[in-house]
Amino acid sequence: MMTIDAARLSTALQLLIDARLNTIDRMLLDVVSRQDRLAIVRDVESQILEQLQRRGTDELSREDVLAVLATLDPPEAYLPEDSADSPREPRAVPTIRRASEGRASAGSGKAKASGVLGILTLVAAILLPVLSWTIAMFLESEFVFFAGEIGSGILVSVGGVLSIIFAANAGLRHGWAIAGLITSTLAMGIVLCFLGFLVLQFVVL
Repeated sequence: MMTIDAARLSTALQLLIDARLNTIDRMLLDVVSRQDRLAIVRDVESQILEQLQRRGTDELSREDVLAVLATLDPPEAYLPEDSADSPREPRAVPTIRRASEGRASAGSGKAKASGVLGILTLVAAILLPVLSWTIAMFLESEFVFFAGEIGSGILVSVGGVLSIIFAANAGLRHGWAIAGLITSTLAMGIVLCFLGFLVLQFVVL
């Protein structure tokens, strides 16, 4: 390989040469074998240094290097013919796509969980107090009534909070998440009404 005295080839000029060599190296990556890729890059570097050596000036300038680089084939000219017309897809793209699809699937699952849990919570908020009241009337027990109402309130509150958390994690772009947020909010509102009724009954009694 031709060599050039360091005084004639400054760091800035070497960076210009390295930029062209790195471009060729990146374009050949995964297209040709590593051995062939390095051989091509070394050959191009030899051509550049040989042409610069022929200039015979005491100190090379930026214009000298650019003029030599202009005489070279473009980086894509070193690609094999069967790959020149079909640019490679970056290897990271499929990975990114799979990660994006995975996040979307996870968000959809959380949204559906929010919707189903919200609906069940709303049904429970309506039916459980009625059921506890019916059982209390049958047993003629105020304790059963109050215990049933309080237990129903706790159960519905836990379900409503979980539904809202799932909806927040999934994002409100999903229909299930919106349904879960609405139904769980209604359920917790019903619970608050029942609890308020119980407090009122306790104060009156």
